[in-house]
Amino acid sequence: MEKGSLLKTDDLCKSYAVPVLKNISFELRPGEVHALVGENGAGKSTLAKIIGGIIKQDEGSLQFLGRSYQPASIREAEEAGVRMVQQELNLLANLSVGENLFLTRLPKTMGFINYPRLHTETRQVLNRMSLELNPAQPVHTLGIGQQQILEIAAQLIGECRLGVEELVYAVRGIHRDGHWYANIGYHAVGEGTAAYNNSVPAKLVRHHLKSDFLSINCS
Repeated sequence: MEKGSLLKTDDLCKSYAVPVLKNISFELRPGEVHALVGENGAGKSTLAKIIGGIIKQDEGSLQFLGRSYQPASIREAEEAGVRMVQQELNLLANLSVGENLFLTRLPKTMGFINYPRLHTETRQVLNRMSLELNPAQPVHTLGIGQQQILEIAAQLIGECRLGVEELVYAVRGIHRDGHWYANIGYHAVGEGTAAYNNSVPAKLVRHHLKSDFLSINCS
């Protein structure tokens, strides 16, 4: 594995009734945004799920941070620092934006949720991604595009080294272009926020691309 690499795949293969992935090899470096582009059935989701620990490849190998990487579950992938946004949203509709972002680490005082602190910390996360959402707003009132963005924002909290986005369509109602992804990369890698994460050096993305995505690596 070359110096500076974050994730590397070598000759990954996966078949169901027919081959889906055949000898897939690529490399991610810290700070990169790498988009997987292809028609339906090309294997984009399959590759994302292998990296995210949802399924296993039939052949080939992965290395993450210079070590052999073969997560047996999503939990193992997350413990290694790989976070994945799947096609199916995992938000709790009856809770607020802030409560969803910090669901497993809600700030508390004497056993009760400290909402002023929660809202302050939520705004800090959202500001880093240039998102204008009310921390107290119930998630069920958000559009589907805003909910997808909220899922992505959750990647920036905790021990995340690689974000994998498995969305099958462009986020609706949200302008996401190369500048938007560059903003994530700049703030997550260049600044970081000790209260929320160590860093998010790279992001593997499945997404509909526009002409202004030229700065993003595509496969």
